[in-house]
Amino acid sequence: MDISNELSRILEKYTIKKDTTGQSSAEIHKLIGNDVIIIKGAPGSGKSETAKKLSLHFKKGARIEVDTIRSMVISVDWIDWQEHLNMLKITANMTLDFLRYNFKPVIVIDTFFTNDKDKDYSEIKSFTDILYKSKNDLSVKIFALYVQDNELKKRLDLRPDYLLKDFPLSKIINDVTLNIKQDNETIVDSTNLTVEETVNKILNSL
Repeated sequence: MDISNELSRILEKYTIKKDTTGQSSAEIHKLIGNDVIIIKGAPGSGKSETAKKLSLHFKKGARIEVDTIRSMVISVDWIDWQEHLNMLKITANMTLDFLRYNFKPVIVIDTFFTNDKDKDYSEIKSFTDILYKSKNDLSVKIFALYVQDNELKKRLDLRPDYLLKDFPLSKIINDVTLNIKQDNETIVDSTNLTVEETVNKILNSL
C-alpha cells in the first residue's frame, strides 16, 4: 500500500468542498462563524428538544444544559436563585473551556430568567459578561423561544411529573421572555412550529 496516496485519499474524503449549490460554503460558515448559541425560554417552550436537533447540524460543537449542571449538585435546591447564578458561572467557564479546545459552537440551554423588570442585572447579561471578559470578540447568538399561553399549558400538561409543570410560573417566565430582550436576541414564536421548523428558523438566522 502506498501510504502517501492512502493518506491523501482519507484527507480528501473528510475535507468539506464547495459544491455548485453553495451549500458547503454555507455549512462552513455555520461551523466556524458562531462561537456560542444560547437557547432560552420558559419550561415547555421546547428548549431542550430544539437544542438537541440543532446540535446535529454542528458535528464539532458542544451542548450544555444548565439544569444538567445543577443536577450534579447532591443537595440541589431548584428554587435557590443564588445557586442558579453559581451554576451559570460554572457553565460560562465550561463554555470557554470547550471553545479553547476548538469545540464550536457551544449551544447553551437555560431559562435565563429575571422576574424584576426594573432590575439592571439579568442572568443572560451576567452569563455573557463572563464570556466577553475572557474573549471580547466572541460571536454570541441568543434565541428566545416563546409559546402562546394555551399551547404552553398543553405542553406542560404533557410533561412527565419529574419535570416542572407549574403553569403560572412558566407563564411569568414566558411573558418576560417576550417583553425583555437583549440587543442580540431573536425571539422565535414556536407555538405552531415543529421542533424541526424551530431549528430551521434558528439556522436561517445565524
